[in-house]
Amino acid sequence: MSNRCVVSLIAALLPLAGSVAGADASRLQIEPRQVAAILATHSIHVSPNRILVPVVPTHSTKPDLEIAAFEILDPTRARVKLRCRDARDCLPFFATMSWDSNAELENAGEKWKRIRPESASRASGPEAPLLVRTGDTAILVLEGEHVRIQLPVICLSSGTAGKMVRVTTTDRKQIYRAEVVGAGLLRRGF
Repeated sequence: MSNRCVVSLIAALLPLAGSVAGADASRLQIEPRQVAAILATHSIHVSPNRILVPVVPTHSTKPDLEIAAFEILDPTRARVKLRCRDARDCLPFFATMSWDSNAELENAGEKWKRIRPESASRASGPEAPLLVRTGDTAILVLEGEHVRIQLPVICLSSGTAGKMVRVTTTDRKQIYRAEVVGAGLLRRGF
């Protein structure tokens, strides 16, 4: 084959490759109609054209979605957190929905509370206070059978009492995982 013939063949096939790739990419994204369908299974009815979904790639043509949280944003809008039951299919994401009236939104919110009453009480309950915050200095107590060492560290993550957080020495040469035991106080055995 001559070079001119190969170039002509490639030029003829390029538009076809683009249309196939475009069709495949749109098929493998979470769509508003899929979000509307999962909401409808919980008696929350909203038109797909009133749902804003970010670009969420998926490995499945029909991902099995579940609702993780529902939050009212203002009198006519709500946000729902969704995730795939199989975490390999997609990452968790938020979709925003809008209704014509506040009554429709309140109705949807009430239906969600009846479905998941523990999430409504958990959201309104007090949260445990952060005892260490990212970037704060704290004291790490290293405890062994016959030794106790205290050293200043910098927190790499925030945490509440009982949580494990990452910290680094002030010279940033060593990283530890330690349990938060108090305000600015961490513990680790060795």
